[in-house]
Amino acid sequence: MPSKTAEPSGAAKVRTSHRVLLCIDDDETQVLMQRAMLHSKGYDVVVATGGRDGIAAFGNHHVDLVVVDYRMPDLDGGTVARKLREKNPNVPIVMFSGVDDISPDALAAVNSLVRKGESPTALSDEVQRLLSF
Repeated sequence: MPSKTAEPSGAAKVRTSHRVLLCIDDDETQVLMQRAMLHSKGYDVVVATGGRDGIAAFGNHHVDLVVVDYRMPDLDGGTVARKLREKNPNVPIVMFSGVDDISPDALAAVNSLVRKGESPTALSDEVQRLLSF
């Protein structure tokens, strides 16, 4: 699926307009739900269905924060995070996964981990926290 951008709604608790998030997950339904939820918070959201597509999308867009799944068939989330850090070491990266056995190397490559199913607002709360200044 090609990368797509959703326009911000303008209504959010913190300054979110023109903040671009990249959501990377091999599960198309999951990534579209992430996009809808984060778009409703006022963010521009680019989606990519897989690690390689995510790395390509990162190179094609100015991205303020990345949300990446851990377990994907082409590249795992830790590998994706390390490759993105090579391009921009300062971009915040949230690993959003339901997997319990995430490698320490993968966790070292991201700013934080949010578990899928943790709470309805856990991901958006963490995005807001990392982008607050």
